[in-house]
Formats: sequence, structure tokens, C-alpha cells
Amino acid sequence: LLIFLFHVCYFSTAAPPPNATGQLIAFTAAGLDGQGFGGIWLVQPNGTGFRQLIAFANPIFELNNVHGLQLPEDHPAISPDGKKIAFVSTRGHAFNKEIYLMDINGSNRRRLTDSPDLDTGRPVAGEKRLVFSTARVGNQDLAILDPVTLAVTRLTTSALEETEPAWSPDGRTIAFTRFLSQGQKQVWLVDT
Repeated sequence: LLIFLFHVCYFSTAAPPPNATGQLIAFTAAGLDGQGFGGIWLVQPNGTGFRQLIAFANPIFELNNVHGLQLPEDHPAISPDGKKIAFVSTRGHAFNKEIYLMDINGSNRRRLTDSPDLDTGRPVAGEKRLVFSTARVGNQDLAILDPVTLAVTRLTTSALEETEPAWSPDGRTIAFTRFLSQGQKQVWLVDT
């Protein structure tokens, strides 16, 4: 029995971003490599150009009622210019997720965050910054990361968990989900 697990992740909720070769879709999948593992993959919307960019660093998968399936490499997000992919990984430590960045072809991977607390969510690229969810201050809040200086700026301060950020097309607002209680979420907006 072969099981395929997919997380399809576009840059935005509207459509995958354009790049020099057209549109691409970045996603995570387990079981596609024939060895039970998987990683981050890239494909064109018509199904051509299917290729693995990065393999899972470890075989630790997590499934829970609040966040669903969490994979060792997860939540890839293509930058607006189509040249980079931000993603979440447990490469540095099997149980602590950090934000990474790589070129669109899977090369030049580098860790952008290094916190003993959870840095996760979908690290969504804006023009020159990433927004992600972090537990650096106790609960999951949103933060903005400058990928050049690695400066992290806290964006939200709610006592509730906030995840799943997405930039508005003009880059001035971020939509995100706030967990109210088990199984209940609301969509919120915050200006940047």
C-alpha cells in the first residue's frame, strides 16, 4: 500500500506566482519518491516539469486536530519574483521548526531563523520580507522577517494563536487566521 500525502502551497490565495518560465506550483508530498519519504516538489500547472527540490530531513510527521498534517519540510511559498522559495523545516532539530529560504531550483538553502521556540506557519514572501508565525513570546503570533538582515519584528500580540498569513496584492495588509477555540478560526487583517 502506497500512500501519497500532499500539501499544495501557492504564493497567494489567488493563483501561483508568475516567473520567468510561466507559473509554478510548490508543494510538499510524502511517498512520491518511492521510499516512503518525500519533500518539497515543483510542477507547472499543466503537470509538466515535475521535480523534487529537497528531500525530507527526517521521517517525523505530525498529525493533530488543530493544525492537521505537519511534515518535516512544509509550507513552501514562492517569492513574488519567482526566484526563491521560503519553507518551514525541522533540519536543524527534529522537533523545532525554523524558516528556510532556497533558490527556485532547490540550491542555496539557508536557515533564516534560529529560535528555541517554534517558527512555523506558511512563510509568505512579500517584496523584501517574509511573514510567519512564531512562538518566541509564548503563543503563536505573526512576525515579519527581513531575509537580508535576519531582523524579526513582532506584528501581532494577541493571547490567541495566529497562523496562516497571506500578503495582500499591494503588500500593505496581511490576512491571517486566529484560533478562537478547538476547530474555530476567524480571518483577521493587520496593516504592515
